[in-house]
Amino acid sequence: MYSCVRVFVGLLAVSRLCCAYENLALNKSAEQSSTLPSQADAGPMRAVDNNTDQILSSSGTNCARTDVSSIVWWRVDLGEIRSIHDIRVYYRNDSDGYVQNRVLSNAGFSLYVSDTTCDGYTGGHLCYKNNDTLPQLESDHLCTRHARYVTYYNERGEGVILPPKADRTQSTTIAELCEVQVFGCTVGIYGENCDKECPINCRNKQCDIETGACLQCNDGLKGERCDQNLTILMTVFAPQQANPSSSSNTTYIAVAGGLFLALIFSVGTTITLALTLRKLKGRQANNSTDSPTTEQSGNYVSVIGIRDSGHQYAHLGVNRTDSQDWRDSNQYLRII
Repeated sequence: MYSCVRVFVGLLAVSRLCCAYENLALNKSAEQSSTLPSQADAGPMRAVDNNTDQILSSSGTNCARTDVSSIVWWRVDLGEIRSIHDIRVYYRNDSDGYVQNRVLSNAGFSLYVSDTTCDGYTGGHLCYKNNDTLPQLESDHLCTRHARYVTYYNERGEGVILPPKADRTQSTTIAELCEVQVFGCTVGIYGENCDKECPINCRNKQCDIETGACLQCNDGLKGERCDQNLTILMTVFAPQQANPSSSSNTTYIAVAGGLFLALIFSVGTTITLALTLRKLKGRQANNSTDSPTTEQSGNYVSVIGIRDSGHQYAHLGVNRTDSQDWRDSNQYLRII
């Protein structure tokens, strides 16, 4: 931790955003896209060793340096999700004769924070993109987010967004990061001295690092400190008063509709009664017929009538359409 200071470099003032937040990146695990072949010891850990000297040492090992490429990146793992306040970057700045070259190399860079590395080097939240002016060789960027990984990213090529006055003829660039500091607090703590606890009802104990306001509340709660019960309001709409003229029109339409339906019902009832009477008359006419009943099955026709005979069963007479004896073949007449 350190106290707030303001550093003047020539006529350019660099305001430090952080006062006493913890350097969360110090001695944490880091990686980068490549390492300059001539400086094998200029690996990614050189940017988290608490050495902010921007003048390259004779051994060239006090800064992390990638190889020249169209895409360069450097990333630090904070070990777990932390509450970040700001990110400060110290670039190589050891020669006045080549200061412009250092600036142009870093032009267009981006800073990302993320919870995972699964989305690539540009996944997560974009905290800063250099696209308006050429960058300073020491810069501080506000980034109040909760994240685990912090990534520096830069590229060259067609369609890449660069600030005005950047050299767009370059097809490659290099990252020379002497120190990257990530200031913030442990999750659940806020305040510039990291000495205040987030409200107990903040979801995942995450609150704004400056104000302590909860980023989200536990279920059923609301408010900056999540100390109020969530009320669900139901709006009931009162019926609108009808227009008198429209009301009378509606009444007329209803009466007319009722009369029409009554007429249809009356006609339908009359037709139904007429059909029913017609069927009944037809049945009565059939029942009053005196002719004998004729039954037909296959080729046999039996006529049942009454004959005057003295035999007990002689009154049953049968006429057949063929010459065979009806007693031998008729399956429908039996003497009981």
